[in-house]
Amino acid sequence: MTPQTKLLDLTATLDSEFFKDAWYAFDSAMILSSADGVVLDVNEAFCALYTCDRAQHIGKPLLSVFPETVRQTQRDAYAALCHPSAEQDVVVSVFNYRQVILEANSRLIPRSLGRHSSVIVTVLRDLTEQISRIRYLERQNEFAGALSELSQVLLSNPTSPQEQHSLLEQALEVVRTTLSASRAYYWQCFEGPGKALHVRALAMTCTCGIPCEILERSRIGVPLTMFPGPMQRAFESRQPFGGLIEEEYAEMPDLRDFYLGQNPPLTSLQMVPLHIDDVNWGFVAVDQVIDKRRWTEQEVAFLKTASEIIGGTFQRWSIHDDLKRQAEYANAIARCSHILLDNPAGLDAKLLLVDQALDIVRRMLDASRAYYMRVYEDPERGPCLTTLVLNSDPSLNSEITERSRQGIPWSTLHASMRRALERQEPFGVIVEEDWQDRPDLVEYLLSLKGPMLSFQMAPLLIDGVQWGAIGIDDVHTRRRWNDEQVNFLRTVSEIVGSASQRWLVHEDLEAQVEKRTLALQQANTQLNEEIGQRRRTEQDLQRRLQVENALWDISQRLLQPETSADTWRAVLQRIGSLVGAQRMMLVPMLGDRIDPESQIIQWSERKPNPHADPPTSQWATDAPWLWQQVMHGEIVYLPNLGAFPAEAAADRHSVLLGDVVRSLALIPMSGDRKENTNVLVFLDFEEREDLYQDARAETLRIMRFGAGIIENKLRLDSIYNALEDRVAQRTRELITVLDFAMLTSSTESLSEILVPALELIADIGHCDAICIHLHAEDRQALVLSAQQGLREAQKQRLQSVPMETIRSERGGEPKVTLSALPSPTDLPSVLQLPGYRHYLGCELHLHGQFVGLLSVYRASADEFSVNAVSLITVLAEQLGLVIENHRMRIQIRDAAIEKERQRLRQELHDSITQSLYGLTLFARVGRYALEDEDESQLRDSLIRVENGANAIHKEMRLLLFQLQPFTLDNLSLAQAVENRFDALERKLGIKALVDMTDDADLPDDLKFELYRITMEALNNSLKHADASKVSAVFSESNTEYILTITDNGVGFDPNNAKAGMGLRHMRERALSIDAALSINATSGNGTTVRLQIPKGTFRSQRALGLS
Repeated sequence: MTPQTKLLDLTATLDSEFFKDAWYAFDSAMILSSADGVVLDVNEAFCALYTCDRAQHIGKPLLSVFPETVRQTQRDAYAALCHPSAEQDVVVSVFNYRQVILEANSRLIPRSLGRHSSVIVTVLRDLTEQISRIRYLERQNEFAGALSELSQVLLSNPTSPQEQHSLLEQALEVVRTTLSASRAYYWQCFEGPGKALHVRALAMTCTCGIPCEILERSRIGVPLTMFPGPMQRAFESRQPFGGLIEEEYAEMPDLRDFYLGQNPPLTSLQMVPLHIDDVNWGFVAVDQVIDKRRWTEQEVAFLKTASEIIGGTFQRWSIHDDLKRQAEYANAIARCSHILLDNPAGLDAKLLLVDQALDIVRRMLDASRAYYMRVYEDPERGPCLTTLVLNSDPSLNSEITERSRQGIPWSTLHASMRRALERQEPFGVIVEEDWQDRPDLVEYLLSLKGPMLSFQMAPLLIDGVQWGAIGIDDVHTRRRWNDEQVNFLRTVSEIVGSASQRWLVHEDLEAQVEKRTLALQQANTQLNEEIGQRRRTEQDLQRRLQVENALWDISQRLLQPETSADTWRAVLQRIGSLVGAQRMMLVPMLGDRIDPESQIIQWSERKPNPHADPPTSQWATDAPWLWQQVMHGEIVYLPNLGAFPAEAAADRHSVLLGDVVRSLALIPMSGDRKENTNVLVFLDFEEREDLYQDARAETLRIMRFGAGIIENKLRLDSIYNALEDRVAQRTRELITVLDFAMLTSSTESLSEILVPALELIADIGHCDAICIHLHAEDRQALVLSAQQGLREAQKQRLQSVPMETIRSERGGEPKVTLSALPSPTDLPSVLQLPGYRHYLGCELHLHGQFVGLLSVYRASADEFSVNAVSLITVLAEQLGLVIENHRMRIQIRDAAIEKERQRLRQELHDSITQSLYGLTLFARVGRYALEDEDESQLRDSLIRVENGANAIHKEMRLLLFQLQPFTLDNLSLAQAVENRFDALERKLGIKALVDMTDDADLPDDLKFELYRITMEALNNSLKHADASKVSAVFSESNTEYILTITDNGVGFDPNNAKAGMGLRHMRERALSIDAALSINATSGNGTTVRLQIPKGTFRSQRALGLS
């Protein structure tokens, strides 16, 4: 049997992977054995293959392929191939072997083997790559199955820490077996002393034969700084860390030697950080003992994924534990509240309830003892802290010490605890660590029966004042309670404080302890009384609340501007129902009698008796005592009509006439005027002693409240009406003032302006007659200028009033005179007209000078009010301004006429007169030429005469056009310019063109200014340009208006323009409308005037009232 046949027969007992590797090794050996100079014992190689372990089947059989020199040179490589570690993959061995073949081929194998070297290398490389891919995929499948198993293990939610620890160990065992590691760990981060980051081992699994117990030091926790720097940095950056102990721990020889000195020695370690919600939670690690090992990237990736699954599981467990713990806290708080909800009679019973609540707190927080402490003031020792209740673990059998019972002085407490109590803040401490500066206090606390190793306290407040504290301690472990536990303790402290406040109510606890026997009986009696009183008070408050709601509803109903009779009846019904009244009436009064013009509003629970209708005028005469009380503003309250006083017997008979009235109440209310009063009447009401402790006072209070609401509504309506009248009056006054301001003076006669003004004053001032006197021309008397309402005889009497009389009797020239007629008065006799009872005189002043007198007469008895006097005074001042404006307009008109006359004289003198004189000279020259028979000179003279006559013709036509009155009313700018051209230029033979867009949207002031500028430009052209063609163009764009006037005349130099061309006037008008004026003219080339007006910026002097 050939070696190849033997190798094939082994396939039944060897796995496929082993077979592939073995076959490859054997085939390579056979190829090398066929070369010259190489001797290979195939049987020996095959036997070695058959008997070797998994790693040796590649390296050892082929050792005989090479000469001794090769084996000696590659000793280390062959040793590694023949004795790989348990975790070393076959693929690695094959790869290393290929490197050996390459090196041997290049240096040591005889040249006769060279032709086979490329074949060997190619076969080895392809096989290596194929095996690598197969092994990688198979390993990935193995890892995927392991991760699935890991997730399945961690899928459940443990109910206890032991079950959680067991699941964690199962998960670590899956990780360890998958990676063929010696041990697998889970280390957890926590904040140690000094807030330094520590880690501790929580779970570990091991392979058989290796100790599997977490060291005490690792269980307690060690600082992260005890680990090598690379490991710390990897942990902080959340990167994997691993390698050989002797290499990675080289910077820490003590720790390295410790690991290597273990039995068996720890040689390799791989760690992957574990974080939850961006917080470092710990790490998962595996190690290898005895043999050294480096984990591949594929294995590290698996470990990292397993760490993430464990981290996600911890997060899920944490959330589940948090919810469960919060539910437990809520349940515990509810149980404490339920326990303390009771209101026991004695101190011992109260303390027993507190003890039950403390027992819940102690068990919930896993504490050894729970305390209920109180701060009190000792006369000799000052503030002290005493323990009232101590609840402890039954195994401790602790009791309150005498020192704690008597009270520990505030000064003996640790400073940190005093500060926490003063600040009303929670306080926690590990005694031996945090109170090292007080060895005496530490010694005392550790000497207690059950030494106090840790302590946590929450302040107990009553009405925001430090009353005491709730505390817990631990006698077994040094611990710090977390924020959630502290908040739970604070909540229970608040509940206990609330219960203490309810129980004690500012009573001294020591006094209650001393007097508890006697106080118990008194407290029971008092408690029963208080319960009854509380019930009555609650009923009273409930009833009052109902009343307040009803009154609020009534108020809302009466807030409507318009209140109908049905609404008033509904309001009376609602008020009556509050006092059990059967009938209600709202009676309007006028003086001491019922107002006949106002309606009595009534409501009745039953159909009223015809003979017992609402109070009428007979009540005022038949029940004088009753109404006398009401008129004096006194409330009549008769719950029993038998309570009528003796002198009011007639009143009682009048009230009971024709009907049975059990009770009566009258509540007077003030009205809108002094003489107006309203009375709210309650009939057949009840005093409900079963509802109120003081039924009479409460019934009367409800009546007053109801009457007050109605009174406020009536007053509000009166105010509204008065305000409406006042607003209407003020509107009329303002309209009158506005009418005064808008009086025009277009007429020649001042009286035509004053008559409508006096009509306005008479109407607004409710006057019967009114007149105005102004200075005569000689200023020696006042002349009647206008009047309204005077009879003929009165007008004759007031036609002229001497100034001497006015001045002598005016006495200091008062501006306003008020007189009551016909009683004696300082008013001049001429102004005292019979038939009038009141006079009001207002002087008219202009620039501080007296110019006239306004006289107002009233025949009625109503005096002039302050408002009327003020208004007439203001109108008198406005009247003075109207008179002054009229006079100024006449003066301005006269001055304008005179100025225009002067202008015409000047223009006639400057133009036409000079032109006529020139014609005379030219005619004389022509006569002389005729006499001399000089035809050339004669012809020149006649031409000059003709041109002069034409110029005079133009001047005369322009002057006549300017003398015509002009207005732009109902004319567009284009129509006005066309009229100008028709009247002047076209009649003079000048070709005139108008091209203007619609100017309907232009303001009138702007249109007027554009027309005036256009006329100035055309006048200049007509006078000076000697043009045969002229045009006026008006257009607009999105931003501006553009006006252009162009002629083809002789032109001029704008810089040397002569006076009389109107350029200054055009520029002033352009400036007044915010326009830009440009003149483009040169001698002999015509003239163009261009005006640009921006849209939206027009402000003319005419708009400001200045032109």
